Amino acid sequence: MYLLAGVLAGIPTVVFAQLKPEQQTGSHIPVSPQAVQGAEAGLIKKAFARCIYKSNTKAAVAILSHSDSMLIDLKGANIADLSGALNMSDCLGEQAGATQNALGFKFKRDMLRGLLSEEAYLSGHSAVPTLPVGGSESTGRNFVSEGENLAKARALAAFSDCIVFTDVGRADALLRTMPESVGERAAARALAPTLGKCLDQGVQFSMTPTSIRVYVADGLWNRFSRPQSAQAATATKP
Repeated sequence: MYLLAGVLAGIPTVVFAQLKPEQQTGSHIPVSPQAVQGAEAGLIKKAFARCIYKSNTKAAVAILSHSDSMLIDLKGANIADLSGALNMSDCLGEQAGATQNALGFKFKRDMLRGLLSEEAYLSGHSAVPTLPVGGSESTGRNFVSEGENLAKARALAAFSDCIVFTDVGRADALLRTMPESVGERAAARALAPTLGKCLDQGVQFSMTPTSIRVYVADGLWNRFSRPQSAQAATATKP
């Protein structure tokens, strides 16, 4: 799928949002955010995602319902202040450890949608759902992008839908791992055959567990949790 390969290579690298450093008590000098990596970063990312989703679930669903992989339509979602609506500063502040004065968290547009769609999906599915008999690979979606970005958003949506339709079990298993963990890497590797199937023959592309997680979260949420298109499904035993 040449178009999809081009889209995957061209995901915007501009930071969508960054939480600013805070000031220490009695100081007028902002404290530089402390970088965290590896498993610790994964724990913080997961806790942050759960917090922003639970702090305003209505806003989170509105954002997901008025966005695609290329654009978030805040006006359509009736949100003026994204950070405030999701309580981002407080949610990140809760993750600062005893030795940390501030944390910085950079993320892109697609990652924000990934964080929210993952939590929205998991909140409604305690076990892996099964695809309805006779279900279709493609699902109903609400695209907000236009022009060239609309074509890219459609290609990414088709990729996500293919992953979930082809192997819903392994897709679900990936979201139940902790980000940046050994388990996440193993679950992402287990999806390799499916990823290859969802790309046209001969296309090769390097993806990270983090990016795969975003595509999977989008596909699972849109098929099983999006209010306008969630399909009836029965849960299998864990």
